Amino acid sequence: MAHPHPSCLAPAFVAFAAASVAATPTAPVDVVGHVTAATIYTEGASVERDVTVPGGARLLEVRCVPDNLADESLQVDGPAGLRVGEMRWERLSTAESTACHHSAHEGQLRTLEEQRAALAAKLTADEIAVEYLHRWGSLPGTPLAGSHAANGVPQPASPAQSAEALRRAAADLLEDQARLKRQAHDADEAIARVQSLVGAETRGERGWSVVHIEVATPAQALLHVRYQVSQASWRPVYRATLDSAAGTVRLERQAELIQASGEDWTDVHVRLATGQPHREPSGPQPQPWAITVREPTGPAHVDHESALAAGVQRVEVTGSSIKLKDMIGEQTDVDLSPVQVGATQRTFDAVFDTSRPFTLASDGGGHMLTLDTTVLPAIARVRVLPDRGSSAWLVAEVARPAGTWPVGAMHLWRDGVLVGTARWQPEPGPRITLPFGRDDLLDVQVANPGPTKAEAGFLGSRAQRRYEMVATLTNRHATPVTVEMLDSAPVAMDDKVRASSTYDPLPTATAWHDKPGVAQWLLPMDAGQSRQVHVTHVVDAPDGAMLSGR
Repeated sequence: MAHPHPSCLAPAFVAFAAASVAATPTAPVDVVGHVTAATIYTEGASVERDVTVPGGARLLEVRCVPDNLADESLQVDGPAGLRVGEMRWERLSTAESTACHHSAHEGQLRTLEEQRAALAAKLTADEIAVEYLHRWGSLPGTPLAGSHAANGVPQPASPAQSAEALRRAAADLLEDQARLKRQAHDADEAIARVQSLVGAETRGERGWSVVHIEVATPAQALLHVRYQVSQASWRPVYRATLDSAAGTVRLERQAELIQASGEDWTDVHVRLATGQPHREPSGPQPQPWAITVREPTGPAHVDHESALAAGVQRVEVTGSSIKLKDMIGEQTDVDLSPVQVGATQRTFDAVFDTSRPFTLASDGGGHMLTLDTTVLPAIARVRVLPDRGSSAWLVAEVARPAGTWPVGAMHLWRDGVLVGTARWQPEPGPRITLPFGRDDLLDVQVANPGPTKAEAGFLGSRAQRRYEMVATLTNRHATPVTVEMLDSAPVAMDDKVRASSTYDPLPTATAWHDKPGVAQWLLPMDAGQSRQVHVTHVVDAPDGAMLSGR
């Protein structure tokens, strides 16, 4: 049963204590316990520590608990018959904390230092061997290969064989030296991280606490003490791999675990959750919408030339059913077997359970864990926007994967080659589009004579602006491809402005992804084939009107 943190002694506990034998108070039971489980959120973690309490105990003191715990999160679970009273925590002194941080980090630091010493010994041996080869090879007629003389010194079969033997031996040694230096550098960084943690704890910058729990249990019991810490978290990392031959995208969910709570988690069952218990649990509340009449203050002066020079990106016209900002959107004895993860999609979040306990040191470093993998059928296309440039981009459209996929970094691979990193934050909808880099085998040539202006209307009271573009697309692939061409047509935002567009050939859609005015062509193209698309836009507005937009 769970007992939330009370502010004072619970009445039931007071009654129980009054009825107990109270001749002499029982001495506090001082324990440290062992962290057995942790649920890590994207902000913070919930830690479970097991402690054994002897029968008849009245006060439990759990030591070496990180002082960054949230005291309101303290909970104690135990068997039937366990009664819990007041729970509180206090920070240990620097002297008392020494035993805590030594037990947490001394073993880790000693192991790292032994590994570093072994690497240093191997480097020294390599240096001696390289120096030996350097001196031996510099002597004329050096025997390096071939038959052996009576004294055991190898005799060269030929100068060429001697040189080749020396080269191979030197190359092997130098490669081994480079590898050992990289490992030594990594070991030095790990040692520095642990030493900084030990130093911070010794100086009192990172302290430890003791949790006092009033308990009553007639027999020995195993208690589960739970609390939340802030300096542990995980963040999602994704990997998308396009297999153009198979027509699939492999989506891999990974987690980068950050553990800097102050205590090492050794042989701990780890669970990752997408929930966010530290955030506000309630949403906004509606407020009355009050409308009043505001007295006019005179016409505001608008510097149209400065506005056009700065590039107007958003326009809102009262009474219009379309806003440009809606069209463009926002720019924005160690078990060595691999740790397997089982994913469970709950009603409101997702949980990932590890298959076996493992160790997470409190070193502040990143620990990568693979969560799950999904292979989805993909529709690959080459996307071009001739009015924005002559580049072509490979994209793949897949069905939105089921479950909770938090925002995070996504590494993109195309046929085994890394093409870049993007932010995973797909738009709403049943399907999503993933980018997979430039396509240099799709040529885009644009003929754009620029806008022309003509008078129209009664006595030339209106002016027409005409925009023309001819896009020539050439497939230089050895196989057929499907080209997706997109073009943005002008959309009138004011009753005084009229806009029209003509296309040859006609587009597949004129409101791509529900964006007004964005035309889409899906053009199958054989290897070596060229196709042209003609686009004409006409904007009709009062003569002399200053128009915003392109």
